[in-house]
Amino acid sequence: MTDNLPPADELFAVREQLKALKARESDLRSLMLSDPSARTGNRYAVEIRDVQTTRTDIKELRANHPDLVDEFTFKLTEQHVELRGINEDGELTALRRKPDAPVKPYILHHRRVREVIREWVKDNPEWMRDRPGADPRLPPIPPEEFKRRLAIKEVQASADCAEESVT
Repeated sequence: MTDNLPPADELFAVREQLKALKARESDLRSLMLSDPSARTGNRYAVEIRDVQTTRTDIKELRANHPDLVDEFTFKLTEQHVELRGINEDGELTALRRKPDAPVKPYILHHRRVREVIREWVKDNPEWMRDRPGADPRLPPIPPEEFKRRLAIKEVQASADCAEESVT
């Protein structure tokens, strides 16, 4: 721990430094790949090698051999240390965007889509029971009902934005 710096704040600072270092590493890597004269320094030299690796296309494997994938798939629990910001009210906030940065419209749209689906499932629990084997990634709502509910959410969101700009 640094002097008078709580561990959570120090962790944030370390992660910001790591981001800056990774960006610098990427710039240096690009330079060395494009300029052979940049590969030799006073104490170190860079050697460029081609390395072959083997990758498995898991999406294709699942599509063609789902039973085999299921047989060798297992759940794993990991612990993640997730940083959160603390706003002026003492509440935890996500660090994915700057506190004052506006949320992009497409993100707001996706949030409303998720809200519509959650509300539909909550209001109609029998819907999923009546559809065994349904793809859980697809909205469990009839398309016309989904469009209607989403349009209502969009209008409500527009009204909320108008109220915020007035106040």
